Formats: sequence, C-alpha cells, structure tokens
Amino acid sequence: LLKERILNDVIAEARLVVKHLDDMGGSFKPVQVYYRLDGEDLKLLDNATGALDTEDAVEIFSGNVAPGNHNLQVEMVYRGDSSVFTYMNDYVFKLRANYTFYATKGKITTVTSKGYLKGDITYDLTDRPSITFKVGQRSYTKERLPEADDADETDDESGSE
Repeated sequence: LLKERILNDVIAEARLVVKHLDDMGGSFKPVQVYYRLDGEDLKLLDNATGALDTEDAVEIFSGNVAPGNHNLQVEMVYRGDSSVFTYMNDYVFKLRANYTFYATKGKITTVTSKGYLKGDITYDLTDRPSITFKVGQRSYTKERLPEADDADETDDESGSE
C-alpha cells in the first residue's frame, strides 16, 4: 500500500527538469545565467567559480510542477574572449528569451536551453549569439526516473534582445 501510495503521488504531478547548455565556442565566455519559471526565480549561476565552464549540460531545476502551460525565462550574459582580436574582450552580450511549454501530468518534461552562435562567419558578430530550446517528454517507469535522457525532443529557436 505504501509503495502504491508513493508511486501514485509521484505520477500524479508533472515532473520538470531544466538544463543549461553552452555552445558558444571559444570566442565567448559565459559570465552568468539566470532562470525564472512562471515569474518565480529558479537559479542564478555566476561563472566566478567556473560552474559554467563545461561542455556538459548544467541542471538548473528538477522537481514537480502543476500540469499545464508554463513559461521559462532565460537570461544569459557572455563576454567576448579572443587573444587575436583583442577588441572582442570589450564586448558583452546579454541574451534574453522566453519559452512556453506544456507539462503533461504523469510525464517528465525536460527543457534544455542552449546559448549558441547562429549563422556563419558572414553574419555580423553582434547578431550571432542566440538562445535555442529543446523540449522532450517521457513517461515514468519503475526503472527509469528523471535521470534518463531518451525522450522525444523538439527544437525551438529564439534570438537575443
């Protein structure tokens, strides 16, 4: 009975996992990232400790949310970094994006936001930094809880403000 009660409580809600990924390349260094969900602060990460200097996704949030529509607000700050083009070191880029997604009852929704460079070398440098989102959902199983990553995923793209 206890096992059934605990499992039903877990499945009754929608589970949300929010991740941050940096794919800006060596010319841009992350300074900080700031996440809000439905107007409430989730996490502010400052790179003073080097927490954002990783190629792996950084988990921002993992927990239960009410099923339904949610809005994720993301702000990323990057600084130019180049030993060849030293003028780049004076550039600071502030990217902002909002993303609305649906958290389904009894499913795990994973939202990954990624800072990346859109376009190619012919694009104006100030237009290249951007944010994109990837969303996936999967069902709970006894063997696989939020750590698994084999969800059906979709991509969405947002620009900087």
